[in-house]
Amino acid sequence: MGQATLGMNGEAYALVVLDVGSGLGAVINTKTREDPWQKLQELTALWGEHPKAVHGDGAAEFEHSDGFKAWRRKHNIVFNPVEPYRHTMQGYIENLVKQMKVHSRCILKHVNLPPRFWSETNTLYMAVRNIMTRDKMKVPFKSAPSHRLHFNPKLMLHRPGCLVIVKYPKDHLRVTDTSNCSWGVCGIFLGCHATSPLVKVWIPSTGEIAYHKEVEIFDDKLPFVDPSCMPDRQGFSDKDIEAMYKPNHKTTRASPRTPVSLAIASACSQ
Repeated sequence: MGQATLGMNGEAYALVVLDVGSGLGAVINTKTREDPWQKLQELTALWGEHPKAVHGDGAAEFEHSDGFKAWRRKHNIVFNPVEPYRHTMQGYIENLVKQMKVHSRCILKHVNLPPRFWSETNTLYMAVRNIMTRDKMKVPFKSAPSHRLHFNPKLMLHRPGCLVIVKYPKDHLRVTDTSNCSWGVCGIFLGCHATSPLVKVWIPSTGEIAYHKEVEIFDDKLPFVDPSCMPDRQGFSDKDIEAMYKPNHKTTRASPRTPVSLAIASACSQ
Protein backbone atom coordinates (compact mmCIF):
# COMPACT_ATOMS: atom_id res chain seq x y z
CA MET A 1 0.00 0.00 0.00
CA GLY A 2 1.87 3.04 -1.29
CA GLN A 3 5.23 1.27 -1.05
CA ALA A 4 6.21 2.22 -4.59
CA THR A 5 4.27 5.45 -5.01
CA LEU A 6 3.59 8.70 -3.23
CA GLY A 7 0.10 9.81 -2.28
CA MET A 8 -2.05 12.23 -4.25
CA ASN A 9 -0.32 15.23 -2.65
CA GLY A 10 3.14 13.69 -2.43
CA GLU A 11 2.63 11.95 0.92
CA ALA A 12 5.09 9.22 1.85
CA TYR A 13 4.08 8.37 5.44
CA ALA A 14 1.03 8.14 7.65
CA LEU A 15 0.89 9.04 11.33
CA VAL A 16 -1.82 6.96 12.99
CA VAL A 17 -3.29 8.26 16.25
CA LEU A 18 -5.70 6.60 18.66
CA ASP A 19 -7.47 7.97 21.73
CA VAL A 20 -7.60 4.87 23.91
CA GLY A 21 -10.35 6.42 26.05
CA SER A 22 -13.01 7.03 23.40
CA GLY A 23 -11.60 4.90 20.60
CA LEU A 24 -11.48 7.92 18.29
CA GLY A 25 -8.87 7.42 15.59
CA ALA A 26 -7.08 9.65 13.08
CA VAL A 27 -4.58 9.25 10.28
CA ILE A 28 -2.33 12.12 9.22
CA ASN A 29 -0.71 11.57 5.83
CA THR A 30 2.63 13.39 5.63
CA LYS A 31 5.44 14.03 3.15
CA THR A 32 8.17 13.65 5.78
CA ARG A 33 8.63 12.19 9.25
CA GLU A 34 9.85 15.49 10.69
CA ASP A 35 8.09 17.42 13.49
CA PRO A 36 5.05 15.20 14.08
CA TRP A 37 4.18 17.33 17.12
CA GLN A 38 2.92 20.07 14.78
CA LYS A 39 0.46 17.61 13.27
CA LEU A 40 -0.53 16.43 16.72
CA GLN A 41 -1.13 20.03 17.78
CA GLU A 42 -3.54 20.46 14.87
CA LEU A 43 -5.26 17.20 15.78
CA THR A 44 -5.74 18.15 19.44
CA ALA A 45 -7.45 21.34 18.26
CA LEU A 46 -9.93 19.14 16.36
CA TRP A 47 -10.32 16.70 19.24
CA GLY A 48 -10.88 19.52 21.74
CA GLU A 49 -8.23 18.67 24.36
CA HIS A 50 -4.63 17.67 24.82
CA PRO A 51 -3.73 14.13 25.88
CA LYS A 52 -2.53 13.20 29.32
CA ALA A 53 0.06 10.88 27.82
CA VAL A 54 1.44 9.77 24.47
CA HIS A 55 2.62 6.20 23.85
CA GLY A 56 5.11 5.56 21.05
CA ASP A 57 8.29 3.74 20.08
CA GLY A 58 11.76 5.22 20.21
CA ALA A 59 11.64 6.85 16.79
CA ALA A 60 13.84 9.95 16.63
CA GLU A 61 10.97 12.21 15.61
CA PHE A 62 9.36 11.45 18.97
CA GLU A 63 12.04 10.66 21.50
CA HIS A 64 14.78 13.06 20.33
CA SER A 65 12.82 15.96 18.83
CA ASP A 66 13.26 19.24 20.69
CA GLY A 67 9.97 20.50 19.25
CA PHE A 68 8.10 17.42 20.46
CA LYS A 69 9.64 17.76 23.93
CA ALA A 70 8.73 21.45 24.12
CA TRP A 71 5.14 20.71 23.06
CA ARG A 72 4.82 18.06 25.77
CA ARG A 73 6.26 20.36 28.45
CA LYS A 74 3.90 23.17 27.48
CA HIS A 75 0.83 20.98 27.84
CA ASN A 76 2.04 18.67 30.66
CA ILE A 77 1.98 15.58 28.46
CA VAL A 78 3.85 12.47 29.56
CA PHE A 79 5.66 10.40 26.93
CA ASN A 80 5.45 6.67 27.59
CA PRO A 81 8.01 4.91 25.36
CA VAL A 82 7.63 1.31 24.29
CA GLU A 83 10.24 -1.06 22.91
CA PRO A 84 10.60 -0.71 19.12
CA TYR A 85 9.26 -3.69 17.13
CA ARG A 86 7.68 -5.13 20.31
CA HIS A 87 4.21 -5.02 18.84
CA THR A 88 2.48 -6.52 21.85
CA MET A 89 3.35 -3.38 23.84
CA GLN A 90 1.36 -1.32 21.32
CA GLY A 91 -1.60 -3.65 20.91
CA TYR A 92 -4.31 -1.03 20.42
CA ILE A 93 -2.47 1.07 17.86
CA GLU A 94 -0.89 -1.87 16.01
CA ASN A 95 -4.34 -3.38 15.58
CA LEU A 96 -5.67 -0.06 14.28
CA VAL A 97 -2.79 0.26 11.79
CA LYS A 98 -3.48 -3.26 10.52
CA GLN A 99 -7.21 -2.56 10.16
CA MET A 100 -6.54 0.63 8.26
CA LYS A 101 -4.05 -0.97 5.87
CA VAL A 102 -6.34 -3.93 5.12
CA HIS A 103 -9.45 -1.82 4.56
CA SER A 104 -7.58 0.79 2.54
CA ARG A 105 -6.26 -1.92 0.22
CA CYS A 106 -9.75 -3.39 -0.11
CA ILE A 107 -11.15 -0.01 -1.15
CA LEU A 108 -8.41 0.47 -3.73
CA LYS A 109 -8.98 -2.99 -5.19
CA HIS A 110 -12.78 -2.93 -5.09
CA VAL A 111 -13.15 0.28 -7.12
CA ASN A 112 -9.88 -0.13 -9.07
CA LEU A 113 -8.35 3.11 -7.80
CA PRO A 114 -4.69 3.75 -8.69
CA PRO A 115 -2.24 3.04 -5.82
CA ARG A 116 -1.49 6.74 -5.33
CA PHE A 117 -4.98 7.12 -3.83
CA TRP A 118 -3.78 5.22 -0.71
CA SER A 119 -3.56 8.45 1.31
CA GLU A 120 -7.20 9.25 0.54
CA THR A 121 -8.51 5.75 1.26
CA ASN A 122 -6.61 5.80 4.58
CA THR A 123 -8.46 8.95 5.59
CA LEU A 124 -11.78 7.68 4.28
CA TYR A 125 -11.57 4.42 6.21
CA MET A 126 -10.66 6.16 9.47
CA ALA A 127 -13.59 8.56 9.16
CA VAL A 128 -16.05 5.70 8.58
CA ARG A 129 -14.52 3.72 11.46
CA ASN A 130 -15.18 6.61 13.85
CA ILE A 131 -18.94 6.43 13.29
CA MET A 132 -19.20 2.64 13.58
CA THR A 133 -19.90 0.69 16.76
CA ARG A 134 -16.71 -0.52 18.47
CA ASP A 135 -15.99 -2.43 21.70
CA LYS A 136 -18.80 -2.52 24.27
CA MET A 137 -21.18 -0.99 21.70
CA LYS A 138 -19.37 2.37 21.85
CA VAL A 139 -19.27 4.73 18.89
CA PRO A 140 -16.01 6.74 18.98
CA PHE A 141 -17.65 9.84 17.50
CA LYS A 142 -20.19 9.87 20.34
CA SER A 143 -17.77 8.77 23.07
CA ALA A 144 -15.53 11.82 22.58
CA PRO A 145 -17.99 14.67 23.26
CA SER A 146 -15.50 17.56 23.24
CA HIS A 147 -14.32 17.14 19.64
CA ARG A 148 -15.03 19.58 16.82
CA LEU A 149 -15.45 16.97 14.10
CA HIS A 150 -18.39 16.71 11.73
CA PHE A 151 -19.78 13.40 10.48
CA ASN A 152 -22.80 12.91 8.24
CA PRO A 153 -23.39 9.16 7.82
CA LYS A 154 -25.70 9.71 4.83
CA LEU A 155 -22.83 11.36 2.98
CA MET A 156 -19.98 9.33 4.46
CA LEU A 157 -21.37 5.92 3.54
CA HIS A 158 -21.52 6.46 -0.21
CA ARG A 159 -19.46 4.07 -2.31
CA PRO A 160 -15.78 5.10 -2.41
CA GLY A 161 -14.54 5.97 -5.88
CA CYS A 162 -18.00 6.45 -7.38
CA LEU A 163 -19.01 9.20 -9.81
CA VAL A 164 -19.85 12.65 -8.44
CA ILE A 165 -21.28 15.60 -10.36
CA VAL A 166 -20.29 18.84 -8.67
CA LYS A 167 -22.67 21.77 -9.10
CA TYR A 168 -20.68 25.00 -8.90
CA PRO A 169 -22.24 28.08 -7.32
CA LYS A 170 -23.39 30.73 -9.78
CA ASP A 171 -20.54 33.07 -8.83
CA HIS A 172 -17.79 30.45 -9.02
CA LEU A 173 -14.80 31.52 -11.14
CA ARG A 174 -15.19 28.45 -13.37
CA VAL A 175 -18.78 29.25 -14.27
CA THR A 176 -18.65 31.06 -17.63
CA ASP A 177 -22.33 30.91 -18.60
CA THR A 178 -25.05 31.50 -15.98
CA SER A 179 -27.88 32.32 -18.38
CA ASN A 180 -29.44 28.85 -18.52
CA CYS A 181 -28.55 26.61 -15.62
CA SER A 182 -25.97 25.83 -12.96
CA TRP A 183 -22.62 24.60 -14.23
CA GLY A 184 -21.04 21.38 -13.06
CA VAL A 185 -17.97 19.17 -13.32
CA CYS A 186 -17.32 15.43 -12.97
CA GLY A 187 -15.35 13.92 -10.12
CA ILE A 188 -14.61 10.92 -7.92
CA PHE A 189 -16.09 10.53 -4.42
CA LEU A 190 -13.44 10.35 -1.66
CA GLY A 191 -15.46 10.97 1.50
CA CYS A 192 -16.22 14.16 3.39
CA HIS A 193 -14.52 17.10 5.09
CA ALA A 194 -13.52 16.45 8.71
CA THR A 195 -15.18 19.53 10.19
CA SER A 196 -17.68 20.77 7.60
CA PRO A 197 -20.65 19.27 5.68
CA LEU A 198 -18.74 19.19 2.41
CA VAL A 199 -18.07 16.27 0.07
CA LYS A 200 -14.46 15.48 -0.87
CA VAL A 201 -14.03 15.07 -4.63
CA TRP A 202 -11.11 14.41 -6.93
CA ILE A 203 -11.70 16.33 -10.16
CA PRO A 204 -9.83 14.84 -13.17
CA SER A 205 -10.20 17.91 -15.38
CA THR A 206 -8.22 20.05 -12.92
CA GLY A 207 -6.27 17.31 -11.15
CA GLU A 208 -7.24 18.74 -7.77
CA ILE A 209 -8.96 17.41 -4.66
CA ALA A 210 -11.70 19.84 -3.64
CA TYR A 211 -14.65 20.11 -1.24
CA HIS A 212 -18.18 20.92 -2.40
CA LYS A 213 -21.67 21.05 -0.94
CA GLU A 214 -23.96 20.82 -3.97
CA VAL A 215 -23.21 17.41 -5.48
CA GLU A 216 -25.02 14.49 -7.07
CA ILE A 217 -23.55 11.09 -6.19
CA PHE A 218 -23.96 7.97 -8.34
CA ASP A 219 -23.09 4.88 -6.28
CA ASP A 220 -23.67 2.54 -9.23
CA LYS A 221 -21.08 4.23 -11.46
CA LEU A 222 -17.38 3.53 -10.87
CA PRO A 223 -15.27 5.50 -13.37
CA PHE A 224 -12.04 3.60 -12.69
CA VAL A 225 -13.89 0.32 -13.33
CA ASP A 226 -15.83 1.56 -16.36
CA PRO A 227 -14.40 4.88 -17.65
CA SER A 228 -17.26 5.20 -20.14
CA CYS A 229 -19.60 6.15 -17.28
CA MET A 230 -17.71 9.45 -16.86
CA PRO A 231 -19.72 12.06 -18.81
CA ASP A 232 -16.71 14.31 -19.31
CA ARG A 233 -13.40 12.55 -20.07
CA GLN A 234 -11.25 15.69 -19.81
CA GLY A 235 -8.25 14.67 -17.73
CA PHE A 236 -9.65 11.13 -17.65
CA SER A 237 -8.73 9.74 -21.04
CA ASP A 238 -7.40 6.20 -21.37
CA LYS A 239 -3.91 7.68 -21.55
CA ASP A 240 -4.49 9.76 -18.39
CA ILE A 241 -5.79 6.74 -16.51
CA GLU A 242 -2.85 4.58 -17.59
CA ALA A 243 -0.42 7.24 -16.37
CA MET A 244 -2.07 7.31 -12.94
CA TYR A 245 -1.33 3.64 -12.37
CA LYS A 246 2.39 4.19 -12.87
CA PRO A 247 4.41 4.74 -9.66
CA ASN A 248 5.36 8.39 -9.14
CA HIS A 249 8.13 7.42 -6.71
CA LYS A 250 10.34 4.36 -6.46
CA THR A 251 12.02 3.33 -3.24
CA THR A 252 15.67 2.32 -3.17
CA ARG A 253 15.23 0.07 -0.15
CA ALA A 254 15.58 -3.67 -0.66
CA SER A 255 12.48 -4.06 1.49
CA PRO A 256 10.12 -1.13 0.81
CA ARG A 257 8.99 0.81 3.86
CA THR A 258 5.25 1.02 4.27
CA PRO A 259 4.01 4.61 4.46
CA VAL A 260 2.19 3.72 7.65
CA SER A 261 5.37 3.78 9.70
CA LEU A 262 4.52 6.24 12.44
CA ALA A 263 1.99 5.23 15.07
CA ILE A 264 1.20 6.60 18.51
CA ALA A 265 -1.64 6.13 20.94
CA SER A 266 -2.88 8.99 23.06
CA ALA A 267 -4.96 8.84 26.21
CA CYS A 268 -7.07 11.97 26.31
CA SER A 269 -8.66 13.36 29.46
CA GLN A 270 -12.17 12.14 29.96
